[in-house]
Amino acid sequence: MLSLLFASNRAHQRQIYNLKGQLIRTFPIAQQQNFVWWNGENDAGEDVSSGIYLYQLRAAGISQTKKMVLIK
Repeated sequence: MLSLLFASNRAHQRQIYNLKGQLIRTFPIAQQQNFVWWNGENDAGEDVSSGIYLYQLRAAGISQTKKMVLIK
């Protein structure tokens, strides 16, 4: 499982993409929730392979994308 902790308590979108830019996982927009757990599954509930992924956070008109490595 992957745990991401955010510094902001504002409502924000959280998404994970593969390096091809394909959307892998979308997490519900939440306010007052500054963390998310990712179990390595896509939106269909299927396991994704080990590799490099991008996570994107969007809040209040600001977007930030970072790389992460998933190792199973």
